[in-house]
Amino acid sequence: MYENRREIMPDVFLTYLPARKFKTSRLTLNLVTGLDRATASANALLPAVLSRGTMRHPNMESLSAAMDTLYGATVDSVVRKKGERQCIGFAAGFIDDAFTPHGEKLLEPVAELMGEMLLEPKTPQMTFTMELPRPVPPMSFVRHAVELSGK
Repeated sequence: MYENRREIMPDVFLTYLPARKFKTSRLTLNLVTGLDRATASANALLPAVLSRGTMRHPNMESLSAAMDTLYGATVDSVVRKKGERQCIGFAAGFIDDAFTPHGEKLLEPVAELMGEMLLEPKTPQMTFTMELPRPVPPMSFVRHAVELSGK
């Protein structure tokens, strides 16, 4: 089932599941953590807060305009429980590259926008800084996503 799965850094996987029968594509980004009563509520709010803007698109209006330039792509917050794990992140929906009017490639810019929402968020009141246990190569998952998709 995971023939299109690649470890892009320790414990971080990119999985590509092609489905040629649809006219839209879906890209999800999930962060999985243990379910803990002390942090579950804050974790559940995090995707909604991160969806309010990025350093390049500092407010929801600008972020929405960026998605409109990608033929109405959408990026939704995702929060769910899977066993004793909490999964939070984003899910993007966009038209498949085969159906864009001029053959534009949308996977890379949509993945880049999701990466900005996660790694370069901005809110009207403050800017977040994330301390990660290991460095994240900037936008490396975009390159891997494009390589796996063959687009």
